[in-house]
Amino acid sequence: MKKRHLTKLLAIVLAATMSVGVLPITVSATSSLDQVQNKKQQLAEKLDNLQGKNKESAEYQAALDEQIVVMQQEIDIYQSQEDNLNSEISAKEAQISQLNSQLLDTQREVDEKNAEIEQKEQEKQKTIDQLKERMVADYKAGQTTTLDLLLTADDFGEFMASMEYIKRIAKHDQDLIETLTQQVEEINQNKKEVETKLSELETQKSDLEAQLDEVRIQYDEASSVRASKEAAQADLNAKKQQSIQYQGDIQQEIQEIEEQYENAGQPNGTNQIETGTISGSGYMWPVPGRAMGDGYGSRVLNGKVVNHWGIDIPAPLGTNICAAKSGTVVVSLDEEFNKQGSGYGGYGSVVVIQHDDGYYTLYAHASALLAYEGQRVEQGQVIAKVGHSGQAYGNHLHFEVRDRTKEPKTARKLNPLNFVSPS
Repeated sequence: MKKRHLTKLLAIVLAATMSVGVLPITVSATSSLDQVQNKKQQLAEKLDNLQGKNKESAEYQAALDEQIVVMQQEIDIYQSQEDNLNSEISAKEAQISQLNSQLLDTQREVDEKNAEIEQKEQEKQKTIDQLKERMVADYKAGQTTTLDLLLTADDFGEFMASMEYIKRIAKHDQDLIETLTQQVEEINQNKKEVETKLSELETQKSDLEAQLDEVRIQYDEASSVRASKEAAQADLNAKKQQSIQYQGDIQQEIQEIEEQYENAGQPNGTNQIETGTISGSGYMWPVPGRAMGDGYGSRVLNGKVVNHWGIDIPAPLGTNICAAKSGTVVVSLDEEFNKQGSGYGGYGSVVVIQHDDGYYTLYAHASALLAYEGQRVEQGQVIAKVGHSGQAYGNHLHFEVRDRTKEPKTARKLNPLNFVSPS
């Protein structure tokens, strides 16, 4: 009886002991699972929210891209107008210069005619003066009149001789004066013609100068509008860059949350994967990361305004540089051979790729080149390593996009941010 009672008591104690030991374990496991599930639920909600923001940011960037493209088209139109007006200005300035030369020549002709007239007038006056002197001399000699000269003749022969002499003198003087008068009239007529020509040239010059002033006003207006469009485009690019930075932050946070979600409940779990974002134009950011140093456009260096026709992307020495898009390598120039006159002086070790759409991308200041000229490369393929060769301060990639043309060295440099988006 006692034994059976003791056995029953031990069974009760053992049952109680087991229940006390099992219960905390069951509650702890349930609590841990609930925490993981709750954490995953929170992460999933946060991830959905970030994905929504990321989509909005991408749509915003796409809208900005469309505005940037339209703005560039307007800028190109106004630039074309400027070029045409500038050509017209040059042509009118050349015409005015030619008219100035003609005016100088015509003015010289007028001056020459004036000198001729003055000379002939002097000759005529000299003849008149000589006639007066001869008349005075005749008077002093007692020959006061032609009649006196004739009446003093001794015979008819002398009389006729005196009359012939008088006729000759009178005719000579008359002919000389008439000739000089006629020459003066002819010169005056020529002078009037030249002065008329001079007046016409001055009128043409005045009209051209008025036209030139009008064209210059049109040129200034086109330049002003283009400058305002470029400023607006720069503002759009700045907004896009801010959006890209914001999107990059979101993507980084999304990646971290995805890792936390996947590793929830898994200690020491890591799953980092770097990916490149491809823009709407099909180009990708050429190096890992999204940081950007100097941007595209003008900047102040050592107190002077200089143009920076690309973007600088800082990265550690030896970081992979990837082809932004598939294409063919047209330049692979090592720093040792990239000297002044090569067309890429100052770029150090440089690679240039011509893409299937005709545009070029340039990758400068590399520490090593991994692609050779003529090689076909695919988007994302490693073509070089980050460095600071050439004229560079610190390790970074200088990245450019150049317009479609047969010669990449002289191609127009475009804003890379209109083509690529950072990862």
